[in-house]
Amino acid sequence: MAMSFKNKSNDAQSVCNVDFSGLVGSSTLSVIIAEYFKYLLYERQQIPLPHNQLKDFDSIKWTDDEDSKPRSSRKSGKDLKRQRALDTIDKILSTIHDVFQVSPNVHQILIVFGATVISPKEQYLITLPPECCYLDPLSSAQAKLTLFRNIIKSDYWIKLSEMKLQTKVHIFLKAPSCEKLSELGLWPKARFTMASKGKILTVNCQYKPCPEGLELSQLDDTEFEISGIEPLNDTANELDCSIGAIGSPSTANKDMKNKSKSLKSGENGDDGAPGNENEPIWYQIQHIFTGFK
Repeated sequence: MAMSFKNKSNDAQSVCNVDFSGLVGSSTLSVIIAEYFKYLLYERQQIPLPHNQLKDFDSIKWTDDEDSKPRSSRKSGKDLKRQRALDTIDKILSTIHDVFQVSPNVHQILIVFGATVISPKEQYLITLPPECCYLDPLSSAQAKLTLFRNIIKSDYWIKLSEMKLQTKVHIFLKAPSCEKLSELGLWPKARFTMASKGKILTVNCQYKPCPEGLELSQLDDTEFEISGIEPLNDTANELDCSIGAIGSPSTANKDMKNKSKSLKSGENGDDGAPGNENEPIWYQIQHIFTGFK
């Protein structure tokens, strides 16, 4: 059963800090963001069962007769609604995966519950950690365990009342301007800002402090740049999404600048130019989920 929430405070904001003991790579980040999104859908009563169970229930349906024959292929209105919702979830999960493949330097993810993003019921902000050079990578399973262990142990949920009605779920991400994100179907929202209405719950993902005695400034310049990555080689001009966030050669910056200028407005109403070449902006995933029972 989904968790039951009691509104024990009038405070509209809550924060949960998650300290990772190892490096969380871009592919792992895409996994834990996807899991967190599915978790929110169920815990906030937007789907009747956890996502994996819902997919299993939808893929195999049996009649109640003794022969246990498959139900007729003709679907009812409720079945079609459920199938559309599952299709939308799959598209969102696929987009999240593709985003981190194209632009690994995603700064934040925002999941908005409400009919509109202007007046939301609840907002869930996930701040992602910067790149790190002194930690060994975590597996997806380890990262998920760390994330949900911290969320469950915290008082993250106690300020929320039960969400009795189904609503829409919008997803935004903040990343350096990148043409390939628009090619994935994301809408650039250069002037988007979070609404001040509704509950705002933040998960701050961060790394444990650098071990004592290890300072990036002590590392040889030939081995690491200040950002903690290996020096870029002559193929840097081929990179376009991660370049702006990690400090690139001037030729690559010029290429990034030309690409950022070529960004066009999304069909859902881009509200301005992308801004500076290295400045992260908000993008909206075009798929909008609608809750169902």
